[in-house]
Amino acid sequence: MKRVVFTILLLNLIVLAPDIRAEDRDLPLFPENHSAEGADPFKTILQAYQEGQFALAVSETDRLLQQFPKGPLAETASFLRGDLHLKWAETGGSDHLHDALAAFKEAQLMHPDTENAVRSLWRMGQVYEKLGFYYESIGNFKRILLRHPNSRFALLARIGIAETYRGWEKWKEAADAYEQIDLRALSQEDQRSVLLGHADSLYQQGDFKTAHRKYERGEALAGDSRKPVSPIVLFQHAESAYRTGRAGQARNLFSNLFNIFPTHPLASIALARTGDTWRREGRFDEAGFIYAQIQSAPAADLNAGLDKLMASIGQLAMRECASAAEQKRPSHCQGENREEIRRALELLENQVKTVLQAAPRDGFAQEILLEGIEQFRIYGSHAVALELQSRFLTLLPSSLFRLRLAALHRKTIGEEVGRLAKEEDHLKIVSLFHALSSNFTPPMLTGPTGLQVGKSHARLGLHTQAIDLYAPIAASLSSRLAEEALFLLGKSLLEKGDYAQAEHKMNTFLKRYPKSRHLSALLIDLGAALDHQGKHPRAIKIYAEWLLKNPKHADQEKVSLLLAKAFRKKGDYRKEAAIYLKWIDHRPENAAELSFPLGDAYYRLREYQKAIQAYRTALKEKSETPEGDWIQLQIAKSYAALGQKTRGRSLFDQLARNAKDPLVRQMAAEAMATLNLRSFIDGNRRKEG
Repeated sequence: MKRVVFTILLLNLIVLAPDIRAEDRDLPLFPENHSAEGADPFKTILQAYQEGQFALAVSETDRLLQQFPKGPLAETASFLRGDLHLKWAETGGSDHLHDALAAFKEAQLMHPDTENAVRSLWRMGQVYEKLGFYYESIGNFKRILLRHPNSRFALLARIGIAETYRGWEKWKEAADAYEQIDLRALSQEDQRSVLLGHADSLYQQGDFKTAHRKYERGEALAGDSRKPVSPIVLFQHAESAYRTGRAGQARNLFSNLFNIFPTHPLASIALARTGDTWRREGRFDEAGFIYAQIQSAPAADLNAGLDKLMASIGQLAMRECASAAEQKRPSHCQGENREEIRRALELLENQVKTVLQAAPRDGFAQEILLEGIEQFRIYGSHAVALELQSRFLTLLPSSLFRLRLAALHRKTIGEEVGRLAKEEDHLKIVSLFHALSSNFTPPMLTGPTGLQVGKSHARLGLHTQAIDLYAPIAASLSSRLAEEALFLLGKSLLEKGDYAQAEHKMNTFLKRYPKSRHLSALLIDLGAALDHQGKHPRAIKIYAEWLLKNPKHADQEKVSLLLAKAFRKKGDYRKEAAIYLKWIDHRPENAAELSFPLGDAYYRLREYQKAIQAYRTALKEKSETPEGDWIQLQIAKSYAALGQKTRGRSLFDQLARNAKDPLVRQMAAEAMATLNLRSFIDGNRRKEG
């Protein structure tokens, strides 16, 4: 039996045009000439439907099914039950959506190979979408495309897929689905609806250029008899114009929204955006007037203070014009005032917290929040920026901007670590790291931020943690920070007391970076590591090889002196003394500095006269320093060793009474007592002999 689609207009059934219009889709396909003989069996049902008496309509449909359990009337009535429950759900609640599904499924079982069965797949897709079962919804629409590609409902199924993805907030999939819809097969009104839906999907992805083009095409199809535009559509059209640099058009559209829908939550936001359009064009007087108007208006809960937040951002942004030439500055471009900025940031912080507390799901509001939080980073208030970023991530964990904010959060952390490093506030750096450790990603930890955090731990004596932070950076041969990290790793291992590992890392450093600026310091540390392990010959070999390979290096003297100390620890005092003599000859101005260790070397060689000469050279510049007492003590000991006990005793006596260092006084007194005791013993031996 041939079937056509009927709709209710003043209770009359009329045949649809080939292009199916939205308001013609509410009811199933009716059998042709179903009321040719006798009374119309659907009249009471349709009248109750039109008047919103859905309980009566469903009851009459059930009665009709009992009267006609089979045939064309039964087919229409079976599917009609699903449509009635679907309409009833608009006022009666979601239970009727489940009733609609049950009715459609039952009708499909009874009448599987009918066009109404195809239509019910489309209706079931709509029901699933309303219930939030998006996967099932799309599945029903796709079944139409796979099984009935030539059906009049195939095009509606494509629209259903796109709209379901939109409801699911899968914007890319929605935009792709809209691209598959043949607009030429739709009525003008449906074309407009599809274009606006497509524009919304693009807008939500941030593709404002293409979205603006779709909005323009959609509005061009409205004609003179268009319905009142949705405030959301109008706002997004205006915003896409604003984002694509069409400040004038955006201002007109935002003004229309504000004038047409003055009580809508978007109205005051549109007003704030109007101020932004003036600011973008450099009209700071007009922008400032609007921002001030918004700030002075009573607080309202319509948009959780988003309009005031936008005004504050705009007011702060206008301060950037202070860099313009003075003669060209508008009246709002005034010199920067620290107190004004402090108050502005304080107000902005409270406004950001207010909007954050409302946890807005809207992408526009979240982006404005990001822009507001960014102001604190721009103005150097990194601690506030980090706190607000953390709140955002906590309160809006599923935000579309989560990845962008996380990247900004990491950037802010890095900048704050850098700022604190300049102030040498290592305690705050370590505290920041442990408070936000989960936000320090591997790229951060293997970069400058991670290296600085390691340095701060080391400066506080936390070498175990410093080692853990240095190790991955040092292991990355391609990193420009690897050299410094490996050097610091060896130093922290040495400080920790892990001398074998420290030696290993330092030897690795010498092989990788033989001409490093850290070389002298590293060799000092390596010598210490070897010394703690009793490996003096190894230290000597390393120093000697380096001196041979780098004869013109600026650190030749430093490394030579390290070699001298290594010879001392090995007991090779002759070679130690030779090194000091070499550098005294090369740099006579350093004679006093090197003469003290030279004197010690001669003393250990028992060449006491040479030792005394070296000590006296050192004493010329160090007599008034704490080191002078020690030099004089060594001179006294040298005289005593030479057998010049009287001179030795005299010096010991002076030091015991006058030395500044209490330890030197004690040692001098003990040495004098020992000397006196030996003199007494020697005297007794002579008497006995």
